[in-house]
Amino acid sequence: MAFTQVRFILSGLPSGLGYTTFRWDGELNATDASTAAANARTLLNAFVAAIPSGSTYTSDSSATTHQDTGVLISDVPLTTVPGPITNTGAGSYAGGAGFSITWQTAAVVVGKRVRGRTYIAPVVASIYDTGGTLATTQLNAYRTAATTFAASIPRPVVWSRRPGGIFAVSQMSGATIADKVALIKSRRD
Repeated sequence: MAFTQVRFILSGLPSGLGYTTFRWDGELNATDASTAAANARTLLNAFVAAIPSGSTYTSDSSATTHQDTGVLISDVPLTTVPGPITNTGAGSYAGGAGFSITWQTAAVVVGKRVRGRTYIAPVVASIYDTGGTLATTQLNAYRTAATTFAASIPRPVVWSRRPGGIFAVSQMSGATIADKVALIKSRRD
């Protein structure tokens, strides 16, 4: 089972570039890949006030299609490249601290449920409540945006690799956002 992916790049922060990759079911043509990329832009745009100002998300100008093993099949130029997203979050933030979206699927591979994760970081301190978790208004808005993306057409997928060379491409069935801070760590931490 093949998949198509588009990468968004977060730039303009002292920590360097950040990459967020989204995947969809099948080998999409240029028109469908453009629609998929626009859906991903809509999701990221829901977080514009949470991500520090001075930073920008930009989309690659083409999608890539892959075999379920991850092997590249082809590049697909987008007919309409999503416009950049200029983030507007004001105030202080901790680099690498934010929240995560867990993408749910109905698939079970090697006895484990297939799930994916997208980290949204860094985020400004104003999206948190006094208890250090996401404020209710923001949490509800972000959950709605993630759930809408998970149900969008073309169908977003989670691509997973399991030990023993087992790969899975599984359609998203929903999304959750835990009411807690997520930290992005490097292998050097």
